[in-house]
Amino acid sequence: MTPPFVLVTTHRIAPGARERFEQASRDYLDFVEQNEPQALAHVAYLDADGDEVALVQVHPDAASADHHLDLVRPHLEAVSDLVDNVAIEVYGRPG
Repeated sequence: MTPPFVLVTTHRIAPGARERFEQASRDYLDFVEQNEPQALAHVAYLDADGDEVALVQVHPDAASADHHLDLVRPHLEAVSDLVDNVAIEVYGRPG
């Protein structure tokens, strides 16, 4: 069995943008759930201070992750002013 492809991204929420970010995050996660049945998991975790969010994606393979990034690009661009990227961790063989 081939292990899944896992992507963990961490983002710092811009000061004063938490409420806008939380709404955008809900919309984004709903979109993923409705449009990406191949994704095994896609969840967001907000830290205790509410300043950083970690997104954990589990895909069956790298091709699924590539498809995900193509599909959600407009959503990511729409919130680019709300977050700064802190870290990206990749587990599995990238496409």
